[in-house]
Amino acid sequence: MKERLKTLFFTLVAGSILGVVDYLFGLLYGIYEIRGEGLWVLLRGFLWGQLLYCGLGLGFGILALMVVALSRLLVSPQARRKLSLSGYLLGAMSGLFGVFLLGSFAQMHSNWKLFLDFVFFIPLGLALAAAMRALWERHLKNFLGGAITGIIILGLGAIFSAMFASCWVLRFPVSTLGKLLMLVLSGLVFAASVFLGRFCFGRKTAVSVAAYAVWGIVCLCLPLLGYSPPAKYPELGRPKNPVNIIFILADACRADALGVYGGKNSTPNIDRLGREGVVFRNAYSQSPWTLPSMLSILSSMNPSVFKYGEPYHAGPEIEFFPERLKSYGYRTEGVLANFLLAGNSGILQGLDRQVSIRHRYRLQRLVHLPVVMKSYYLLRRLLGLSQIPDNTAMITAEAKKFLAKPVQPFFLWLHYMNPHDPYNPPERYLKQIEYKGFLKPPFYPNDPFHLPEDYSHPQELELRLGYVFLQKKDKEYIHNLYLAYLRYLDEKVGELMETLKSRGLDKNTLLVLASDHGEEFWEHDQQGHGCGLYDELTHTVLIFWGAGLKAGEVEPQVEMLDLVPTLAELVGIPANPLWQGKSFAQALMSGGRTLEPRPAFAEGMHRPEEMQSIR
Repeated sequence: MKERLKTLFFTLVAGSILGVVDYLFGLLYGIYEIRGEGLWVLLRGFLWGQLLYCGLGLGFGILALMVVALSRLLVSPQARRKLSLSGYLLGAMSGLFGVFLLGSFAQMHSNWKLFLDFVFFIPLGLALAAAMRALWERHLKNFLGGAITGIIILGLGAIFSAMFASCWVLRFPVSTLGKLLMLVLSGLVFAASVFLGRFCFGRKTAVSVAAYAVWGIVCLCLPLLGYSPPAKYPELGRPKNPVNIIFILADACRADALGVYGGKNSTPNIDRLGREGVVFRNAYSQSPWTLPSMLSILSSMNPSVFKYGEPYHAGPEIEFFPERLKSYGYRTEGVLANFLLAGNSGILQGLDRQVSIRHRYRLQRLVHLPVVMKSYYLLRRLLGLSQIPDNTAMITAEAKKFLAKPVQPFFLWLHYMNPHDPYNPPERYLKQIEYKGFLKPPFYPNDPFHLPEDYSHPQELELRLGYVFLQKKDKEYIHNLYLAYLRYLDEKVGELMETLKSRGLDKNTLLVLASDHGEEFWEHDQQGHGCGLYDELTHTVLIFWGAGLKAGEVEPQVEMLDLVPTLAELVGIPANPLWQGKSFAQALMSGGRTLEPRPAFAEGMHRPEEMQSIR
């Protein structure tokens, strides 16, 4: 029994080591996104990964014991005594992990290519398994003082090196050279931990144990050096009209897709927002894609301000609206499903709390483990299941959780991916679409795991180069998926409205529904966004509801960078003199009668070239 427990413990720790390797690859994959989310999200992902890999290691150990039990019927007692189980276990686990690691970096060309990849990877995995077994048996096991002691030393060394890498990601340069230095120094921390562990475990004196304990505590505390406490903002006073603000952003929602803007799509809840609130008929964004548009909206500055240096990055010298609100006593939170905003853009400055939801992956807590993510994707594809999560419901659930016990006054930013691709409406909305053709939902033209042989899910480049030909009915089907995905958002907007009313928050909460840009559907021979400045891409949604506003419509043209000065005037805080937008608060409260005509500028940079327009 004792030997069996040792075997299980050995595979559990070995699984933990492999989990650290996967975690380190994840740091390299998503280094900017991780830095944007901060220490606690990073450590939470590490702990969840360790739990998963330890569980897998334990399961592998149970299978190994079953194999050993069966081998008693085939192998003589003398041969079993000569068999070193730990070497075979470590070799087998390393080889299997190596196959999946190579698979996670392989290009997903086709099922046949995937099969050939694994045919090629399996011999490499067997070679890795043989090499690890030889290294363990000939050098490491005896050098480190036995199987159990040795695997403990290696496991602790791996965790210590992961903690150093976590600190580096959060605190130090993350350029290509920075990544290389991170890997080299993490390797040195691992080597130092192993040699110190061998020395201390070999001596087994109080001094040696204390020295190793101090080293371990220092390494485990290294990530705390990467912790950035919430920025302290000067208290500039209190707002004169401290209403709560809920900013709902419908990514890629063109105005004419909503009933309230004259569209034929059924959006009863958003239409109700418009009937009970104030609709701006002619609001225009300053850029045709998300990152420059959102930087402009929340800073009230034109996108060209963020063009220089690191493209579309805001430094601490830029004040975003949540930062200004914090200086006047607001609680600020964001729930975001667009990964562009969770990276290194700087747009999240001033948020007390942010929740980043990956719209591509289901395993939200394990997104920084590429081997796990890719393997899970392959499993779901084998079973014919969708990989895309219901991020719309996840954002709404987070919003309801916040509204259950809100700290007032508050600013809550809900950035929905609806109706941005992937157009992924629930089944009940798909049943409303009549279509007979080769396309299948979801429409996902930028699928990172796309198979070129899968023409039922065409990609952006394939469509632009004409590799996939779409008939009129196919284009209409894609447009209908977009509209259905928007109807799903409409359902969730209705739920939020009812939540506000049921909690009595609608009287002192201003709900703003807006979009950052629109979407083209072949009006100018293009589908998607980012490559033009036509009205289909810049004419956006802007509706105000609640907080005692009288219903009305505003026809004169406004810019989206006017939104922040308007909200500042509504809550009664001074405007930042650097803001380039102009408040239309008086027009909002007077139905547009006091709003003078103003031009709307737009810029499209680097997709594919610089563009400018004035309207």
